[in-house]
Parts: sequence; structure tokens; C-alpha cells
Amino acid sequence: VGVSSGGNQTFTMTPVTGYHVDSLIVDGANQGQLTTYTFTNVTVSHSISAVFAINQYTITASAGPNGSIAPNGTTVLIYGSGQAYAMTPTAGYHIDSLLVDGVNQGQLATFSFVNLTANHTIRAVFAINQFTILASSGLNGSISPAGAVTVNFGLNQTFVMLSALNYHVDSLFIDGVFQGQPISYTFTNVTIGHTIRVVFAINQFTITATAAPNGSISPSGAVVLNFGLNQSFAIAPGANYHIDSVVVDGGNQGQITAFTFTNVTANHTISALFGINQFTITSSAGINGTISPAGAIIANFGS
Repeated sequence: VGVSSGGNQTFTMTPVTGYHVDSLIVDGANQGQLTTYTFTNVTVSHSISAVFAINQYTITASAGPNGSIAPNGTTVLIYGSGQAYAMTPTAGYHIDSLLVDGVNQGQLATFSFVNLTANHTIRAVFAINQFTILASSGLNGSISPAGAVTVNFGLNQTFVMLSALNYHVDSLFIDGVFQGQPISYTFTNVTIGHTIRVVFAINQFTITATAAPNGSISPSGAVVLNFGLNQSFAIAPGANYHIDSVVVDGGNQGQITAFTFTNVTANHTISALFGINQFTITSSAGINGTISPAGAIIANFGS
């Protein structure tokens, strides 16, 4: 480029897209990354050389606790290139959110930058897995806690069954399987969802009714009765027998033909005993002789 003595000459350095001025060499000396340069009051010959380099960008990757991102840290990449990232939660955790340049991209497990033209950030956030235990109960009682109970991965959760007055736990079902009649149950190290359901039943009591030979009691045997109900028993002797005694819970009630338990709240026993009918033969003798046996002679029926 010819320049008249004492004249000025300006040069402009223009990189192509994706490149930048790396250095400007004027008369062999690096002037930095200038995009324009002016020779002023030119009195000698000069040289000017522009060197260009491809743009480079950084992607800064990070991960919160309980997981990782790969590659991690700062990755330097050139213009137009790309970079893939993989997010991996630790056991019992999941990807909660993926933030790219501060914007939530959702729960992605992979993400790729393509055709880079700027710097970026990428951050993975992880959260513990949570599971739901659905707890329910039948009538006449409750379960605590109830409803949809959320439990973090690996933790325990205890449920308590509370029966209404005069009721009891009849059955407990865990994931549909009968577990008996416990009043509490603990899920340990929860790693999946579950169901728990408790069913209650009214308290029941047994009245054991027996009769000795030569008579009957009705009903007889083990009579099961719900809490608070009444139960009557009828006692009948056999032919030519009579009721000797009716014993209720060890106490003699006499020669009654019926007995009623009212408002039953405990187990009981009732037992009927019978005796053969007896008759009196009164024997006597006049003077000058005897009769044997004499007096009031008691004899059993038919003897």
C-alpha cells in the first residue's frame, strides 16, 4: 500500500464469522488484538500483518449433592462445535431440574450444546426419591397417619391403628396381604409405594353353657355374643327330675328355670345341675308290734 511521505494510512482487520483478531504485528511487534490501526505521518516503509484465531467458548458444568454431571467443571470448546452432558443421580435420588444458562430445562438426563457461538452454564440439581403409602381404615376406628403419606427413600414410617370403644383390630392388610391383628405397623427402608388398610370388628364374648345329665340348657355350648347384647338361657329337667341348682360364674342362683345375661361386657359361664324327684313314705305301727323302717322314709322316683 503506497503512502505519500507525511501521510496517514488506516487499516481495518475483519475476522470471518466465528473468528477473532488474535494479534496484529506492526513492523514485527505485536500490537495486541486491534481491529483498526493507523500509521500517521508516514516517513518510512512499514509492515502490518493480522493473525486470526477461531473463537473459543467455555461451558461451566456443575452438579448439586447426590448426583453428578459429566463432564464436570469448565470445558473449553471452539466455535461451531458441540458438547454432550450426562446427569446421573445417586441411588435413591432423581434429577429434579437441569438449569442451562439459568433456565430450567426439566428433568433431563442428557443435554447437548450444538453449534457453539457463546459461553454457557449447565447445572444439575438432584432430589431424593419419594414414595406414597396409601393408608385407609374401615368403620369404627381409624389409622394414623391416614391418606396419602409421602415417605423419603430409605426412611421408615409407622402407622397406629386406633379402634373405637368396644371395638378391636380385626385384620390388617399390607399391599393386600393379611398381617394379623397388630395395633401398629412400621414400613422400614421404604423404596417403593405401599398400601395399608385396617378393618375393625366389635368385641365379642363367650358364654359357656353346660348341663349335667338328666336335663338341658338352651342354648348350650360356647355362645358368642357381641359387646353390650343380652342372652337368655332356658333350663329344663328331664322327666322325673328337677333343677337342683343353676351356677353362674361360680355363684349358685338357685333352682331357676331361666337366666338372662344383660349388657354383656365379659366372658361368662352358666351350668345347670339336676336332681331326681324324691318322695316320702311315712310309716307307723300301732301298739304291740313294729314296722321297719319306720318314720318318714325318702325314696327316689321309681325306686
